[in-house]
Amino acid sequence: MLSKSPAFNLIFDSAGESLIREFSIQREAASANLAFEHASAIHARLEKLKPILSQLPEVVRRLDQLCGLIVQPCHSENSVVFFRLDNGVLYGPTSFCIQSGEHTKSQSMESRVQEVLCSFKVAKAPSTVEVMDHLALLKRWYYRSRRVGEIFLADDKGVFPMRRIVRGIGRVLRGEGSDETVDASQRLGATEIQH
Repeated sequence: MLSKSPAFNLIFDSAGESLIREFSIQREAASANLAFEHASAIHARLEKLKPILSQLPEVVRRLDQLCGLIVQPCHSENSVVFFRLDNGVLYGPTSFCIQSGEHTKSQSMESRVQEVLCSFKVAKAPSTVEVMDHLALLKRWYYRSRRVGEIFLADDKGVFPMRRIVRGIGRVLRGEGSDETVDASQRLGATEIQH
């Protein structure tokens, strides 16, 4: 269970930047007080922290800010599959046809994607076990060496990067960045998500 302390949330929200600032302030205070050994120890901790924080993947964030769209190949021609990630819970799959004749003339691809994102039915208050199961599934897929599909995370205001999503849909449709020979276990399986 995550800590509910404001200091912990601040560290997590800032991707560790607040902790770096705190260590820097402590180091400066120790130096000003002529406690050079203490300042040196704080500096060593700070130097150990920086490479760790630089390696954090984009998906590492607070659960209430873990919202995104996963795009994967579809068995239907000119289509991809969407999974919606909302507060760490996966919803879907929903098939998205790239070349829908009636829509392409009147709607942009971005507006069609936004329409599908809004159409996902988000369940109210999933159980803790359900959230843990979905996070385990996301983790297993995300950290594969040969992941199939792409993920696009919303920013801290919940806004999706629509241009990146549209370009990503094209890459997934063309099979770029994924190995077409991978077996079904490397895909974020629709049968694994129970809603």
